[in-house]
Amino acid sequence: GTVARFTTKGVVTIAAAALSPGATVIWSAQLGDKLYFADGVHYKYYDGTLDTVATLTASAGSLPEDSQGNKPRLNASWRGRLVWAGLRYDARNWFMSAQDAPGDYNYTPVPSLETQAVSGNTSTTGLCPDIITSLIPVDDDEMWFGGDHTIYHLTGNPQGGGRMDLVT
Repeated sequence: GTVARFTTKGVVTIAAAALSPGATVIWSAQLGDKLYFADGVHYKYYDGTLDTVATLTASAGSLPEDSQGNKPRLNASWRGRLVWAGLRYDARNWFMSAQDAPGDYNYTPVPSLETQAVSGNTSTTGLCPDIITSLIPVDDDEMWFGGDHTIYHLTGNPQGGGRMDLVT
């Protein structure tokens, strides 16, 4: 659960016990000068400019969590968005922040925009047909969702006509 950085002189602790020590795998995603962590319990990020760990809070809407309050165990950055998945009790759903706004999770702004926050259950793209076990950003047009038994890919902007198709 400790966040540290490595230097030529050794390990420097940034924040002790910042993340869940019981997490089997802690994912991280870089967006700008920040590194966002997914451990299933916290919303934390490392700010490279300030060399600190802070709590991510929503500037609009609510950060994703399932019906039991569990947070995502997977994350990635794609198309200027933070992407989250791996909720224990909502395992086929995925969530994306608004473009270039990692704290914005307002899925219903007025007016509706292609750059707004989007999720599997608020998009015409829909939920992933399989339990999501990994997120793989390929390029600006394609993100792959590794599933329990399959691989799907999302092509295009999910808020602007994107689609989810089976790869294998």
